[in-house]
Amino acid sequence: MTPRMMLLAGAALILTPGIVTAAPEKATAKASATTTGTYTAPRNLVKMVEDFKIPYQTFTLPNGLKVIVLTDHSAPMVYTSVNYKIGSTFEPAGRSGFAHLFEHLMFNGSENVPGDYFTHLRDAGLIDINGGTSFDYTNYYEVVPIGSLDRVLFMESDRMGHLLGAVTQEVLDEQRGVVQNEKRNGDNSPTSIMGYARRAALYPASHPYGHSVIGSMKDLNAASLADVHQWFKDYYGPNNATLLLAGDIDLATAKAKAMQYFGSIPRGRENAPPVAAVSVLKAPINQVLTGPVSTATISRVWPVPGALDKGSFALDAVASLMTSIDGAPLTEKLVRQGKLFNYISANNLTYRGVGEFTIGGPVREGVDPQVAARALDAAIADFLKSRITADALDRWKSTQIIPTIRNNELLEPRAELLIQRDNIYGTPGAYKDDLKAYLALTPEQVMAAAKTWLDRPGYRAMLKPGPRMTPPGDENVAGKEVADAPKAAIVPPQTGTRGPLPAIGAADPVHFPAIEHATLANGIPVTYVRQPTVPFTRANLNFDVGTVDDPAGKRNAIRWMFQMLDEGAGGHDDHWFKQLKERTGASFGGGAQTTDSGVYFDAPTASLGTALDTMMLLLTRPDFPTDRLEEMRRDAMSRVASAPKNPGALMAAAFAQELAPGTPYAADNAVTTAAEVNAITRADLQAAFQRWVRPDEARLTIVSDQPLAALLPRLNATLGSWSVTGRGPAPKAIVPKPALATGPAKIVLIDMPDQVQATIAGGQLVDLPRSDEAIAPRIGNLALGSGFLSRINMNLREDKHWSYGASGNFETGDLGSVYRVDTRVQTDKAGPAISEIQHELNAILTDKPVTRKEFDQGVANILRQSAFSYRSGAYIMAALLQLERNGWPDDFYNGFTGRLQALTIDDANAALRRHLQPSKWVWTVVGDAKAIRPQLDKLGLPVEVVTPAQVVAEK
Repeated sequence: MTPRMMLLAGAALILTPGIVTAAPEKATAKASATTTGTYTAPRNLVKMVEDFKIPYQTFTLPNGLKVIVLTDHSAPMVYTSVNYKIGSTFEPAGRSGFAHLFEHLMFNGSENVPGDYFTHLRDAGLIDINGGTSFDYTNYYEVVPIGSLDRVLFMESDRMGHLLGAVTQEVLDEQRGVVQNEKRNGDNSPTSIMGYARRAALYPASHPYGHSVIGSMKDLNAASLADVHQWFKDYYGPNNATLLLAGDIDLATAKAKAMQYFGSIPRGRENAPPVAAVSVLKAPINQVLTGPVSTATISRVWPVPGALDKGSFALDAVASLMTSIDGAPLTEKLVRQGKLFNYISANNLTYRGVGEFTIGGPVREGVDPQVAARALDAAIADFLKSRITADALDRWKSTQIIPTIRNNELLEPRAELLIQRDNIYGTPGAYKDDLKAYLALTPEQVMAAAKTWLDRPGYRAMLKPGPRMTPPGDENVAGKEVADAPKAAIVPPQTGTRGPLPAIGAADPVHFPAIEHATLANGIPVTYVRQPTVPFTRANLNFDVGTVDDPAGKRNAIRWMFQMLDEGAGGHDDHWFKQLKERTGASFGGGAQTTDSGVYFDAPTASLGTALDTMMLLLTRPDFPTDRLEEMRRDAMSRVASAPKNPGALMAAAFAQELAPGTPYAADNAVTTAAEVNAITRADLQAAFQRWVRPDEARLTIVSDQPLAALLPRLNATLGSWSVTGRGPAPKAIVPKPALATGPAKIVLIDMPDQVQATIAGGQLVDLPRSDEAIAPRIGNLALGSGFLSRINMNLREDKHWSYGASGNFETGDLGSVYRVDTRVQTDKAGPAISEIQHELNAILTDKPVTRKEFDQGVANILRQSAFSYRSGAYIMAALLQLERNGWPDDFYNGFTGRLQALTIDDANAALRRHLQPSKWVWTVVGDAKAIRPQLDKLGLPVEVVTPAQVVAEK
């Protein structure tokens, strides 16, 4: 599905009577005809799109800077975005990766804002910040309290108009290294070679979309300081940019501030997007690739129109109708019935100038890839001969339109939609054109688009297990880099003359909405918060049972039981449940964690009756159908088979085993075995359901736009009438004892020669109960490991440019709490990276404790940021569940400001010294042992080299 569907809506949800009913079994679509020639879109969707409005205003400065203003006074915050109409499609031969490289350079200081960009926003109350580069444009954004807006605008305008004096050879070398490690991060995925091969096959080298956004190592290495300076002069003028201001700001203020900060920047060169034609293949291109995968992956790709061609909208529908919505024929034939693939997905990837329509997926373990490939091609051919129903098309349209209401709670997606539409179509007014186009689609138009574009030659690839190939465009990712410039040659950055950075306003206090309590007729306690922003209701029914309560030898039985509740209940199969979700926009299901579980729904309040009735089916009449259980088992077995090739799973298992050997913590993180997967029976699920899913141990949490008084009669008529009389007393859940003693210090090296990078984890157990807010150690850790400006990240990423990123965090849990550092580095820097982490850890605990500046700025940022922590129903629900799970009082969150302000720098440093003991740390490294082992031997710790198979076998 194209990423253009990030939409918000401000309209009330009105569903047709045929969709919203009290009885789920009657929830069928009646709004459109199923015969050709008489199709009309469902009335509720038409009304929703008509009412969908994002009021905005625009103006343009004399220097050509376009400004979009979205006023929303609901919260004292502002979203600022600057988009430059420059992406990788503008890059000529020999300059690949320049647009993305500049995304990094522009975060590294400007003439009046020297040093790292984030440093000057450390105390600004950052809610969100980032940058991104695409084929078509580059974007920077910040979300901050309104009191920080002037500082943000000063900084954004400085890097637009006063950057080059700060882009020195030293800065270029540093960020070039960071980008090259970002490239390695992506290339570490074994399927990354498919992207390189596909692009080289579909496009000539001279085509604007013929190279990756991140570029080649060769071009990045060749970039000179003069090259990048000229690149900036050519493309980053105000007339090639758009500024968006959204939030607590009006048009007059926006005009004044835009002129104040950006008005003096001179115009730049005029640029137009490159012309990009859709590739036409004269014959199919077939490729067989090999890489470190556990099973084959098959892909089919066709060049198709881009976003500027209206035909692309129909292809969005084709993708979902083939594989995603319930009853999609490729999924039914190839996954459910044929059992040839683990899953099949289709995607209409849409850029400005061109698109790529892809279909494919991983072949199921034990299936001949050639057989699967032939079956895939036959299924595609059958689809092109078929007719889609109006019902299927309506359900797809609902899945695109109803979620727009959900996103209306937050300002950011609305603002992002305006800027994205402006980037692609030249006007923010196109923000709902996609929805209008979707509504207008008929079954005939959708099938015509499918036949036009998919019944022509395409690119056909198969990735099979074997040595990692190097396709065109994927040059030697571990090759030689340009050395940093000699220190004597470094030219210091220029100093600007715009004056000091604007001051930052005072922090707003944290305000958690009022909590209400009630009890249903059967004794279920209710915790409720009203959130009137959008007409949705969220509900979570929680139980004190988790995976620690699994029967002996039946690992994951409780998790599977909760996950299967919506796979069939009350005589309705999983198709019925999926179609209900598609038509109503509701979601519901179950899940289990370590010590708690739950059944939930999230639905338009107009569908509340349907949602409650459906939840009652899950709670009282689950069927646990055998065919769905076997499908779940097959999925689990595919994960078992892929585990020896999965660095993340191997890392988690090995790290936990060395950290707390022989404990439930280690067992919980171990790789699941085939025997464990095969041990679970339908009878086990039924027994777990009978034992644990009952009202006398349940707690209900509700977030809704409706008042509690209006909800209670409906809740009592359903959940309040639930009884399990005759089952006997409720069972008692296990209260686990957390692991506290870290295993002996050592390094475990998991030998995976095909890895492009070295993946590293190091840490120890800490004595922090799950319910501990742990303010002092977490604030201290802002300096050490948490966030972009932490010492560990700045060392490995910015100073050494060995890694794309590194972080360390306290993680609290029922089975054990840990402090853990994670990073991925160049293979030749694995040993030195561990040494640097050890150095930073020892320094903060001894001679270089948290400084006054680090502490004050960290506290200031958290104080300003925390005021906006509960802006949506999703945030509120998560906070309520944590409140209940940890036994915190109702006013706990509103007391956060006082607790944080009472904290001292001595408290933060003492907490780090108490919890962190470097001499106890265990380390796990995944990578090429031949290259890494000699580095680790120099660190003075025992080193054990193991194979993936040994990690999987360890219990």
